[in-house]
Amino acid sequence: LGAGILIAEIQQASDTTFRLFDWNRPGPDGKPRPLHIDQGLEAVNFTLGPAEPLRIASTKENEPTVLVECDEFVLARQTVSSACSVSQPRRFCIVSVLEGSVTLEGDPSGGPLQKGQSALLPAALGPVEVSPEERATLILAMCPV
Repeated sequence: LGAGILIAEIQQASDTTFRLFDWNRPGPDGKPRPLHIDQGLEAVNFTLGPAEPLRIASTKENEPTVLVECDEFVLARQTVSSACSVSQPRRFCIVSVLEGSVTLEGDPSGGPLQKGQSALLPAALGPVEVSPEERATLILAMCPV
């Protein structure tokens, strides 16, 4: 995709895959996997584009900023500089570390969650405290309430 580009791919469970290109990777049988060019193009809504890059203004420390909110999910960014709470009551939260590292309250691994790592916080936990070693940036993915 290019240097400096980060993509957060949020998905719903589905048995449908439209493979437009597969980077020449072989399938389990060693042969190229099938492509689905026609089906993929049929699923595209060309009237919605072009998509512009999302520019995020500086956000308030320790509070999430919603980036995307739709019927299927909510995606937020949170910069943490001191211990604070993440996640919401009654919904799970996937925490992904973009910069820095954080320790999650009650994490059985005992180690910090590092840049590039993610953790699923089940809804039954309720809010969970995160403590950054220094300033950290998180992406939070949740179901809408």
